[in-house]
Amino acid sequence: MSESAVSALLDAMLALADELPALPPSERARLLRDSVCAAVDELRASGRSSARAVQILRELATDAGIAANNEDVMNDFATWCTDRYYAPTNLERRPKGRP
Repeated sequence: MSESAVSALLDAMLALADELPALPPSERARLLRDSVCAAVDELRASGRSSARAVQILRELATDAGIAANNEDVMNDFATWCTDRYYAPTNLERRPKGRP
């Protein structure tokens, strides 16, 4: 059985917790945004609201030891989560009249 996206995100956060605060936002995005997006997709598919998805990501970051004094990192996670949650689906991105 494959690992859930939420579990994989926690593992990634744990692996990077010590270095995340010192990284520039673009590097944090390169390292974690895809994992955050996968977790958000999983949470949304399971019926979680956007607010609950953000809360879960904050809880994961706290569990990984990131949240203590890293509001910039936490804000990145919340922004990525909200952006992904409300991103149009692939079907909505297609030009009108195209299957």
